[in-house]
Amino acid sequence: MYVHNDLNHNLILSEYSGGNNYLWVHLDRYCLDVGLVYNPGDTDYPTFLHTLNKHLETHKRSMVFGDFNIDLLRKDRRTRAYTSLICECGYKPLNCIKQKHCTRETSKTKTLIDHVLTNLKDTDFHIATVDSALFDHKQLFVQLNKHKSLPPKRTQYQATDYSKLKNYIKESPFVSKDNSYNDLEKYIHLSIQNCKVTKVKVSNPPQKDWINKEVIKDLNYRNRLWYELKLDPYNKGLQSKFRTSRSKVRQKIKQTKNEFYLKQFFAVKNNPKKVWSLINTLSRNVVRSSCVPPKLKHSTGYIIEPNQVCESFNNFFSTVGLELAKNIPFRCHNDNIYIDSHNSNPESKLEKFRPCTEDEIVKIIDKLDCKTSAGIDNITTKDIKCIGYSMAGHFSKCFNQLFIEGKFPDTLKIAKVSPIYKSGPRTDPSNYRPISVLPIISKILERIIYSRLDQYLTSINFLTERQYGFRSRSSTLAATIDLVTNIKMRIDQRKIVLGVFIDLKKAFDTVNHDLLIRKLVNVGIIGSALDMLKSYLSNRQQVTKIGEYRSSPKRISCGVPQGSILGPLLFLIYINSISYIKLNGELTLYADDTCLFYHGSCIHEITRLAQEDLNLLFNWFQSNLLTINVPKTCYCIFKAKNKIIPTFNKLKIDSKPLTEKNSETYLGLRIDKNLNWQVQINHIKTKLSSFLGAIRHSVGCLPREIRLMIYNSYVKSHLSYLIEIWGSASKTKIKELQILQNKIVKVLFNYDFMTSTDIIYKETKIMNIYQLYYFNTLILIYKILTKKIHCQIKFIRHHKMPRYSLRRHNKLVTPKARTNYGKKTITFEGAQLFNNLPDHVKVADSITIFKRRLKLYITQNDIV
Repeated sequence: MYVHNDLNHNLILSEYSGGNNYLWVHLDRYCLDVGLVYNPGDTDYPTFLHTLNKHLETHKRSMVFGDFNIDLLRKDRRTRAYTSLICECGYKPLNCIKQKHCTRETSKTKTLIDHVLTNLKDTDFHIATVDSALFDHKQLFVQLNKHKSLPPKRTQYQATDYSKLKNYIKESPFVSKDNSYNDLEKYIHLSIQNCKVTKVKVSNPPQKDWINKEVIKDLNYRNRLWYELKLDPYNKGLQSKFRTSRSKVRQKIKQTKNEFYLKQFFAVKNNPKKVWSLINTLSRNVVRSSCVPPKLKHSTGYIIEPNQVCESFNNFFSTVGLELAKNIPFRCHNDNIYIDSHNSNPESKLEKFRPCTEDEIVKIIDKLDCKTSAGIDNITTKDIKCIGYSMAGHFSKCFNQLFIEGKFPDTLKIAKVSPIYKSGPRTDPSNYRPISVLPIISKILERIIYSRLDQYLTSINFLTERQYGFRSRSSTLAATIDLVTNIKMRIDQRKIVLGVFIDLKKAFDTVNHDLLIRKLVNVGIIGSALDMLKSYLSNRQQVTKIGEYRSSPKRISCGVPQGSILGPLLFLIYINSISYIKLNGELTLYADDTCLFYHGSCIHEITRLAQEDLNLLFNWFQSNLLTINVPKTCYCIFKAKNKIIPTFNKLKIDSKPLTEKNSETYLGLRIDKNLNWQVQINHIKTKLSSFLGAIRHSVGCLPREIRLMIYNSYVKSHLSYLIEIWGSASKTKIKELQILQNKIVKVLFNYDFMTSTDIIYKETKIMNIYQLYYFNTLILIYKILTKKIHCQIKFIRHHKMPRYSLRRHNKLVTPKARTNYGKKTITFEGAQLFNNLPDHVKVADSITIFKRRLKLYITQNDIV
């Protein structure tokens, strides 16, 4: 390593270990450790990773250059282990991982074996690859652009004085002779406006909040000693005083910083949004304040002006549904066979909505989430909660008048839309997801309508059992456990299973209002109830808001309202008739996520049946003006690992071939063709490795209860999601994840690396992965037995004989299983786990009692 003479530096370490070289130099001016690593490639790989891990962990601000002889362009196990390790240590590779940016090139191969790693989060980097005839490796050039702090900025804003607002409502009560909603809305706006106060917010303060007068005094003394030492550099007494003062200042700043953040966390511990904002501040994760791209692609070129970008986004979001419908041939628009696949015409009708009461309004307001954004009217949830009890009676009278008239107020039909970037080129508006926010009062009125409409649909048993989305007692777990259990059982019976995953383009945005109203009438909704829903769908508008910029309102002529309470239920009504088509396969729906599954012994027969169904479904979707996204629609063949599938005709939609995949993501679960769950486990490992790297050097000042909250909200949520399914993976695969969980818990709760994990889990009262699988699986079984989940799986209990106490009393029948596929189903393995529980746990009267007893049983019996 060559260091410029002008840079004050010192050698930290030069080590040769296990055939690998490590060199570390500290640069005083930049407070930066620069490391060099050389791995010849023929040394013991696990030992190299272990040593590298120790080196990376010990440096808080560093950059590492090296010839690692690990090709980042490959996706093999060695590369995954290496990238996972650097991620866990909080580092990231600065190399652009593409073939054209390779660092070593021969006539036959291109490899990326020279890497630049860093754990700096407040710096922008520019990296270039320089080819040279002198070496067989290319040279890497890195430029660091230090982030500059923004100057202090004072911003005035309007806030509501809630005590003043309460008094205003009491002193100036609302009066209306005809229960007009428009009068009520004007009164609420006027009341809030009269109670506004001006406040000042300071952004980018010049001094850190924890730098108090005492710290400044110590800093000044340290600086004075430094200047004296520069005049007399060989004075040993001054050198000693300076080192003591410098150490004291560092300790003081660390102490005051910890105390400051401790107070901050305790002040906001009940507000997760603010807690995560503090965590991002500590870990220096910069949250983008605006999603405005510098330019946006348009038919005439590129748009640069921010207000025009706003308008362009609004035009795109409001017309995307219509544009898709235009591409569907007109002959399909009125195909009654596919639109009215099932004509229920129930005897009971929903002619009008039941009047709402004051108590009902109060309960709905109490359940409103204060963290939700205000709509276009700028009325916040806090505003409504403040006046809720006083105004509930007026709300109920005005809403009941609207029910009689069959009108939904136009002011509640204006959505505020914010574009959120997904992936792909930032200049393409289709790569942004519109997040829609409706007025808070609209959500109250919609919740009332929803309860009445849902109650009616339940009474006539309208929704298909195969629909799992947006309905009570249902979840992604219910949909996936049914699906995966069915696949495993078929494979256990020596069958092949074909799964087709159909993706729809902007399904919620393309719902045709005329067709939806026709389906509502078909369900039995008539009179003022139908008029209210017609009014709800008509004359809707949206405004796109990005930062300070706002577009003009744009009318929406199709689609169900995004971000609404009623929208998902109306979509379920719209798509429900798909279940009445006579299909060969088994249909599974989660809102617009559509899956078809087939099983059999002959792949040719299975694909023939699947192709017939795809032709039928293509016609049904076109008739209902919904568009299949063919490039994203795919199929997967699930089978035993040793089963060989012969060549077969590929599936097609509209003469376009579908992609066959080895694994597919369905509702967040990565289902691979052999159901070994390696893809799912790798995904969780990637997420948790990034988290470990982010918090490694930033949790020192967090109180224990905040650390536990962080663990539960991020780590536990990732580990628990659908663990009832992927938790049945082999012990070897689960162990990979268990090792990572152990690392996270040790770092998060400041345990020594050598501390026993058994002690850690007992002290923190955190469940390991097997305990989570055990706990969540048994809770699912309890819900199935007590019919608290919308699920097709059934368990059979052993019959109880009168006058006799049998050993198998309170136990579930375990079905026969031929292979591990059958033994790893919830009906087999889950039943065994349940049968091994003591009776006092199994016979719990409620889910709450069952959870409490089960958790106690796991703790007391060391279930691992």
